[in-house]
Amino acid sequence: MLPSLSRITRTINRTAASSAISQRVLRTLPIPKDLAAITDVDTKGELSAGAAGLTNGDVNAIWSAVEDLYCTGYYPAIMLCVRRNGHMVMNRAIGYARGFGESDETAEPELVTTRTP
Repeated sequence: MLPSLSRITRTINRTAASSAISQRVLRTLPIPKDLAAITDVDTKGELSAGAAGLTNGDVNAIWSAVEDLYCTGYYPAIMLCVRRNGHMVMNRAIGYARGFGESDETAEPELVTTRTP
């Protein structure tokens, strides 16, 4: 089975963002191998995709695009809340709120959550 285009793109972006040249010239942030470890999902607030007239594949495609964007290394955090037909389908966050990639390297990294703002 061939890897998906998204997986290939994510791997290329992760490798490029984590290189020393990109971090110095483009100011990208290193991307951890396990994105689930830096992801927060509002499991209590999110309803099933079907309740809003979507499929699980639709929701997975949206979140996969967010993960692909995060893997470019240009954004320390991304938060996304999607509502459809009055239902919250997605409320998720990925990345670091502070202390990661900032000029003050003494700060302890703090993960972003859906409640960070």
